[in-house]
Amino acid sequence: MSVPRALSERSDEELARLARFSADAQSELIGRFFGLIRYHAARFAGGSAADREDYLQEGLIALVYAIPLYEERPGKTFAAYAQTCIVHRMEDHARRERRSDVPDDELIAAMDAQGKLADPETPETILADKEAFAERRMRVMALLSDREWAVLETILDGLTYQETADKLGMTVKAVDSTMQRVRRKMRAVRDQEG
Repeated sequence: MSVPRALSERSDEELARLARFSADAQSELIGRFFGLIRYHAARFAGGSAADREDYLQEGLIALVYAIPLYEERPGKTFAAYAQTCIVHRMEDHARRERRSDVPDDELIAAMDAQGKLADPETPETILADKEAFAERRMRVMALLSDREWAVLETILDGLTYQETADKLGMTVKAVDSTMQRVRRKMRAVRDQEG
């Protein structure tokens, strides 16, 4: 009879599989990746302790979402997948924070002029939409390879196919083919929801 191995002796990939059913396995994974999350939180927040806590929370949320969505594939480790999820969520948070740097009175005046203060959406519906978007994004992330993510990120940053090819050391044709695969995968996620 074989003795079950301790969680601390298991690989990240094994823990990700187990964490779908075991809070202990999830805790072990969170413990392993907490240092990485703390590192990225400090990098994004700079010297602000309050911002660092916000980024730390975003990173933990990203990791918790990443665990059940991770799919084992040759050459795609859980560590690489988790880091991608964590960094992307922190980047999203940084973008949201930059957009919200408008002074409140200016923001209220602008929203009032656009008629957005009378918007019937409640905080609950807005949060539900954001959660649905986050879940969709995580499903897409789980489907894309590291190379597909790299290409998609550069395109979303506003680079042309030629600039993306130059930056990533690819041909324009390879960038185009990669983006076609990305679009197919994104459509598949959308179609599954419908």
